[in-house]
This record gives sequence, structure tokens and C-alpha cells, in this order.
Amino acid sequence: MSVDLVHEVLGKKRKMNSPWWLITEEELEAEDVVRLKDHGLKGEKEEEAAKLEERLAAEQALAEEKASIEASEDENSTLEASEDENSTPEAHHTDHALGDTPRFNLFKLCVLLFATLPVLVPSYAMFAYHRKFNLPEGVSLTALRVLLMRVIYALKGNPDNEAAIRLARDGGLMPWNTYKAILATFEFLQKTSGVSLVPDFHKISECQEHEHTRGAMELMNLRIQYTDDAIKDAIKAKTRFQLVILGAGFDVQSYQPQVIQSAKIYGVRCFEVDKKVTQDCKIAALDKAGLDHQHVTFVPCDLGKEDWGEKLVEHGYDKNLNTVLIWEGVTYYITNDVVELCLKEFVKNLAKGSVIVFDFPLNLDKVPKSHLKGLEMIGEPWLFNLKAESNRESCEKAITSFVEKAKGLVVDRMDFVDKESELEGYPPYTFGITQV
Repeated sequence: MSVDLVHEVLGKKRKMNSPWWLITEEELEAEDVVRLKDHGLKGEKEEEAAKLEERLAAEQALAEEKASIEASEDENSTLEASEDENSTPEAHHTDHALGDTPRFNLFKLCVLLFATLPVLVPSYAMFAYHRKFNLPEGVSLTALRVLLMRVIYALKGNPDNEAAIRLARDGGLMPWNTYKAILATFEFLQKTSGVSLVPDFHKISECQEHEHTRGAMELMNLRIQYTDDAIKDAIKAKTRFQLVILGAGFDVQSYQPQVIQSAKIYGVRCFEVDKKVTQDCKIAALDKAGLDHQHVTFVPCDLGKEDWGEKLVEHGYDKNLNTVLIWEGVTYYITNDVVELCLKEFVKNLAKGSVIVFDFPLNLDKVPKSHLKGLEMIGEPWLFNLKAESNRESCEKAITSFVEKAKGLVVDRMDFVDKESELEGYPPYTFGITQV
């Protein structure tokens, strides 16, 4: 299908208050449908388009199958819980005697942790040595942590993140064998102690049902899923758009198979915006790992000090083309004033119908002091602080009011990752999609 033709037809019919990929065939006039169907892709492009469609369909089928299995497991869990309720007090006493209590699990973890120190201590020392002497000074360490999460995701069977393994291992961003040793040790400790140390990659829809979806690791896991799903939704429209990733770091969204195929077929353009030192390190690692990045434009920019909109235009960004802008894990490290300025820049630099995928934390004073201190020590302090009462309604109101102060933005969707009963005493996090 002609990219220009699709863009012309969808652009003409686009609803101003909806993302362009939500337009259905019923919303187009009959002659436009005919025009689109009469201009099919030929030859190689047609085959590539078919492959991409098959891949997306296979992913959808796999997701449905997994959901069915999980639903079945939930039913079994419900039956087991019912049996437990009907069991005798003596049975419960026996369970506790066997040690199935959080306190005993924590004790087991401490004992096992002490036993594995001969592995963990030298491994962490090697990791620190590599970071200190093999990576340029000024490279974002929080960006490396996101890459580590992508690596775990890939190792647990997610093929979309295979590029993370290649970037980390073949690109020389981490001592691979050392990392595998640390991960294997943590998985052993988790399995034997019953204390969660490695994220289980729950879906966003499941996060309120699990106790351990509130830590930094699970938060990054949910963030990854949220942004990846938004990109896949855009690709399903089979049309040309721009993908802009602010604070891209060492993320690999631009190098996922479906994004690369869309760049070839529909002319999707990717822009990664970040500090020059981090980008130079990433480009060198991509080249070393043999990862193709011809479809990616790197835009060096300090988001806290420079006009990223101007920088994008200088590097070929089209303000009139529909855009998916990923604003993931950035707001934490810039002040409220800079975040407000960015929101206004979105209105100025994004075409109508574009979307922004973001994550916001609230109530900085509820973040554990040890976590904040750790970020300060690596030179990446948490600066953003949006206050709200500890209930969903107040949090939604605070975020919506803050975002929509930039006239022209509308918060379309908001998903919290916190358990309803635990908003008190911990900072609520939210992911959202905003329309321009």
C-alpha cells in the first residue's frame, strides 16, 4: 500500500481527539476504502507487510493463549484457597510449623545470602570495575539499569528484547558472565527462600493482585510493557509515523523486529534523544554488537537545559507527521518547571492526533530515603515532585490538572500500578497516554 496514499486518506479522516491508529474502515468514505485496497504493495514490500501482519497476529494469539492459561491457574488458586478455608486449625498449625511464614522465609534468605557471598562479592566487584573503567564518564547508570531489565525480560523468553542481550553482551556494556552469575544466584535464592528477588513480569492488569509489583524492578517491568504495547498499537495501523524516544538511554525499542520491519515497509522514522556522552557510548555498542541502526536518528540533547524540539527539527523531524512520543523514566530526574516546559513543547512540536506515553510518580516525600540517597550518589537525583492525597481520585486529578495546564493536551488513559489499599505510605506511580 502506498505510504503517501494511506497517510493522505487517514490524515483527511483523522478525528482530532483520537490517535490516528484507532480509525476504522467504517469511518472512511467508500471511495477511500477502494483507493486504499486498489493500491497494494507489490513484490518484496508486499511479502514484508504480510510477514509483519503474521507476526502481530501470532503475538496476539500467544497473548490470548497465555491469558487463558493464567485464567485457568487463577481458578485452581481459588479452589485451593477454598480448600484452605475449609481445612482444620491443626492443618494450619502444621503449615506454620513447616516454616511457611514471611519471617521464616526472610531468615532462610539471610542464611542463603551469607552462603552465596563468595559468589556475589567478587561478581559485584567485577561489575563495579567494568562500570568504572570500561564505560565513559558521565554515562547514565539508571539507563544501564533499564537495559538490565530488558535483558532479564529477554532471558525469560520475550523475543522482542533480544537486542538488549546483544547490546549488553556483544556491545560490551556489561561483563556478561558476571551478570549471568549474579542473576542465577538471585534466582536460586528466590527459589529456595520464597522471597521475591527477580521480577516475575506481571502484566499491568495483574499488578494490583501481587504484593511485589511495587518495587523499582517491577515498576520498570510494567513501564516496559506499557510503552511497548503503545508502539505495537501504532504499528497495527500499517501507516507511516514517527517514533520519538526522549531520554532513550540504552533502551532497545527502536531495534525490536516489528519496528525495524515497519521502518522498511511504511517508512516509520525513529528519533532517540539523550545526552551526547550516553548516545556516543550506545552507538559504539550498537556497532560492536552488529545491530543495524540506519533507521534511527540520534539527537544529542540535554533535556534539562536545551530545547529538544528545535534539536529534533534540526535532525529531520517533521512536525506535521503523526508521532508516538515515549516519555519513559524521564520525569523523575527533571524539575517540575522543566516538566511543564516539556508539556508545552509537546503541543508546539507534535501534530494533532499524536500521542505521548508517559509515567509519573507522586509524593517524593514517600520514596524510601535509601533509594533517594542512592540516586544522589550516582549523580542522578530524583527532582520531580507532584503532591496528591493518597487516594486514586486525588492522584488522577493532580496528574490530569498538571498535564492539561499545557493547553492542547488531553489525558486519554491512566493506569496506576499500586494496590488500592497501599496508596498510603508509598508513592503512587501511574502510566498514561496523552493525546495532542
